[in-house]
Amino acid sequence: ELRSSRIRLCEVTGWPLDAPPQVRAGLEAPRTPPSLASVMRIAGERHPELRARRAAVAEAHARVELADREAWPTPVFGVQFAREGSAGTPANYVLLGTMGLPLPFWQLNQGERARARVDEDVAHAEEDAAARSLSSRIARSHSELTSAAERVALFTSNVAPSLQESLQLLRRGLDAGEIPLLDVALARERFLQFQRDALTAYADYYRALAELESAVGAELPSASAAPSAGGAP
Repeated sequence: ELRSSRIRLCEVTGWPLDAPPQVRAGLEAPRTPPSLASVMRIAGERHPELRARRAAVAEAHARVELADREAWPTPVFGVQFAREGSAGTPANYVLLGTMGLPLPFWQLNQGERARARVDEDVAHAEEDAAARSLSSRIARSHSELTSAAERVALFTSNVAPSLQESLQLLRRGLDAGEIPLLDVALARERFLQFQRDALTAYADYYRALAELESAVGAELPSASAAPSAGGAP
């Protein structure tokens, strides 16, 4: 299973198949998940889809401003120089300034302005929809990660010490001839089942962490690690 997982990792990352990446043999103690508010803030700042949506809104707003500027009439200014007067009389020189406006100048670029405003409204709606969908996904992933971290902490901090202590007492009783071998074998079987359940809890934790970081669009900041107890797999 380990070899198959390493090969699948090569397929996903493009790692050379002749030298699959190694993995660490141990399991790290689960970190306390950051607060939901901080996770939402990180997603709002770094998530690529939200950043793309904000850029689309900014572009649509710029197009609205451009269309509004083009709606203003473009005046045409002119200068006319003329000489007046009959022959033999002093000449009169006339300098005239002109300004022309297109007609009708109060309904320019109406279609483009309307389309630009509609595009801006659509961009805002798409940004809001993406933010709501992402918020729901982050909240769900954060809840699953918190639950998985608490489940691992329960296994490592409460269940493991009590099972180890009970198993040690049974071994002492076996050595002293006070407890039959069958009771010790059953206790060891329960302990092995506990280890399998703890491994499942660890797998759920790492899966939930990966899903939350995928939803956030960035690696979560390091937080305090939950205390680990002896007997953790």
